[in-house]
Amino acid sequence: MTMAAKAVVHVTIERFFDVLGSRGLDEMVSWTDRLDHTLTRHAAGWSRPSADEAVLSAETPWGEHGQPIDWAGTLRDSVRTELGLDCSVGIAGTRFAARICSRLARPRGVLLWLSGYEDDLIASLPLEELDELTPVQLATLRARGVRTLGEMSALESDDARAILGSQTSKLMGLVRGLDRAADRTGGSRLSRAVSILSQRLARRLARCERQARGLELRLVFDDRVARERYTLLPRPVADPRALERAAHRLLEMSPSRERPVTGLALTATGLTTSQGQLNLFRHERPREVLVKLGRL
Repeated sequence: MTMAAKAVVHVTIERFFDVLGSRGLDEMVSWTDRLDHTLTRHAAGWSRPSADEAVLSAETPWGEHGQPIDWAGTLRDSVRTELGLDCSVGIAGTRFAARICSRLARPRGVLLWLSGYEDDLIASLPLEELDELTPVQLATLRARGVRTLGEMSALESDDARAILGSQTSKLMGLVRGLDRAADRTGGSRLSRAVSILSQRLARRLARCERQARGLELRLVFDDRVARERYTLLPRPVADPRALERAAHRLLEMSPSRERPVTGLALTATGLTTSQGQLNLFRHERPREVLVKLGRL
């Protein structure tokens, strides 16, 4: 991990609920406040997905000249000294990879995973490591022959949506390493290209008198590898500014690769009329609208 890049830090507290199991509410709140105070002495901006976890996304919280392993070790020792509890610390380029690192380092270790190598960390892990999967989703994936997170990551977009439903974007983003702390997609050139595509897509939708309920962004790299990001829109959209905002959010969540992007495509899906009726049966109208740039 380069010192200039944003990092995600995940802290897992050991035996936290064992310690608090017999304590009253007031004492439990006081205990969590003490933990928060300990964490904020090392960095600001922590979030708490659960009582025994803490997550930080920041630019080099260990300082300009510090080392991430030394900083994480000092944080771990502070938790032990001030609360009497062990913790593990994982540092990576994505939230999911950092969480896996902190679990691998339990009960009192520190693990840093170099940014850009998250796929190698996650590929062979069993599906059960992804806490966000429901029992039904797990069973369906196994029935399709999917056993590891790497195999899940390789699912085609249609297959993933059929299995995972409305959580597809979130879950596939986690296993594909798209939940990055920083935008590594290539800067202003790609951003301008996405803006152009959004404006073009809005004009196409206006011509066929349709609005989009879904949006998919496809990136094609110079080695012909393609990556897609899909989102459901909160309401039918044809406004160019709304489409552009949604498309840029997809770009921000797109995977990092050390390859030039040679093609972009933006597809409006789930088309409706202005009255909100799905376009399922009128074959003279499109069911999807696609615009593209470059080589696809």
